[in-house]
Amino acid sequence: MINPTMRLLRAASLATLIAAMPALGAMAQEATPPTTEAQAVDPAAVVATVGDQVITEADLGFAAEDMAQDLAQMPEQERRAFLVRILIDMKVMSQAARAEGMDQTKIFELRQKYLEERALRRAYFNDVIAGAVTEEAARAEYDDFVAQFQPQDEIRASHILVETEEEAQAVKAELEGGADFAELAKVKSIDPGSVNGGDLGFFGRGMMVQPFEEAAFALGEAGELS
Repeated sequence: MINPTMRLLRAASLATLIAAMPALGAMAQEATPPTTEAQAVDPAAVVATVGDQVITEADLGFAAEDMAQDLAQMPEQERRAFLVRILIDMKVMSQAARAEGMDQTKIFELRQKYLEERALRRAYFNDVIAGAVTEEAARAEYDDFVAQFQPQDEIRASHILVETEEEAQAVKAELEGGADFAELAKVKSIDPGSVNGGDLGFFGRGMMVQPFEEAAFALGEAGELS
């Protein structure tokens, strides 16, 4: 059986992690669709006509909600023309689909129900839920989280796992003589994970077997061996 204490450790760094929880108000703000011109003008105003179909300011607003990520990547002055082009294409394609009878299929009926539910969910979130989250409530939630959070010390270490004390001392002598830790770990360590140079990453107390944990946290300066 391999003795878990037959490890060579190299300290990397100690760190105290403090998690930050985004304020609820910020999350609600991100979920709210961006302001569009449809909110400042008559939503029934006609923007364009495709055959007997019209495109309204309300259509532009709905399209802006659906394509918020795309719009964020382009200059503001180009967004309206982009949305109009998208909606014209949508009208042309939908007219062609109706001509093929695709609006009479069962799958189309099911899709309509799904889209209706999605639209209602979005409307309820924007009009009811998002508006109910105040800055004061978000700050109180954040402060409560910070007050309850307990920081945890972590250490980052690398190891070389061998079978005997003699092997451990021999490897340690090579390291003290200037050998590269990561390269020796790849060659000498019997831990399959040592292909990455023996790096164990960051870990806290209680995550490793006790003898190994005690040896790791007893290390001081970065680069120290045990």
